[in-house]
Amino acid sequence: MTLLATLQKSSPSEIRLETCALWGSEALSLRVWFKNTDGKYVPGEWCVAFTPELLGDVLRMFSKVARRSEERGDTQ
Repeated sequence: MTLLATLQKSSPSEIRLETCALWGSEALSLRVWFKNTDGKYVPGEWCVAFTPELLGDVLRMFSKVARRSEERGDTQ
């Protein structure tokens, strides 16, 4: 796996975008990592994995949700 990006979610957790293998092919994985009692990050149990070809669709999906949130006046 190769770490591509990290987003701090909260003090003890972060969201990581990584490359991974999915059914023998390269994929992208979004997973929440948590700090354990030793202060080291460990992966959460679940992730969302998809092929790189779907990245544009995934970004459009997040963009659409962000626009709706802004229209409603939701804060970050």
